Amino acid sequence: MAETEMGSPRIRDDGLQLEEDRAFQERFWWGERMALGVFAIIILLALLGFAGSGGPLATGAVSSSAGSVEHARVVRWQTPDRLRVLLTLDQPLHEVVLADPFSAWFDTESIQPEPERSFIGPDGLVLQFNTDGGPSSAVLLSVRPDAPGLARYRVVLDGAEPMTVTQLVLP
Repeated sequence: MAETEMGSPRIRDDGLQLEEDRAFQERFWWGERMALGVFAIIILLALLGFAGSGGPLATGAVSSSAGSVEHARVVRWQTPDRLRVLLTLDQPLHEVVLADPFSAWFDTESIQPEPERSFIGPDGLVLQFNTDGGPSSAVLLSVRPDAPGLARYRVVLDGAEPMTVTQLVLP
């Protein structure tokens, strides 16, 4: 029976006998470093609050001459969240308009305090509140996102300039 000679790897200058593709290995190491960098950025963003509740950048606020709206920048689909509306005008009747497409993105679960009157107006959901006429009043809305995506809607307080609220709804 004749012996077959197997091809063996060449001997490198440093004495090791192994077959390697150095260019491929360096590309692979570069890819690993890039992946680790991406993972580090994702973890940093999550710690800052861009993955949901918690973190210094988790909440945002928009304001107008009639008040402000505090909201979560990132919310979870079908998970209740809150909008806090601060009304700063000194008047006995306040009106909050949640303009379309707010109702396409969110279901309103509760409103505290309950509005004196609520109806669908030409611009969207209108909430009217009677207050004691104090310098500021707060309204807390519990909302539940209906679909994942980038929700962008307007809020108008007491007829002042509209404010645009942007929230990322994660699945």
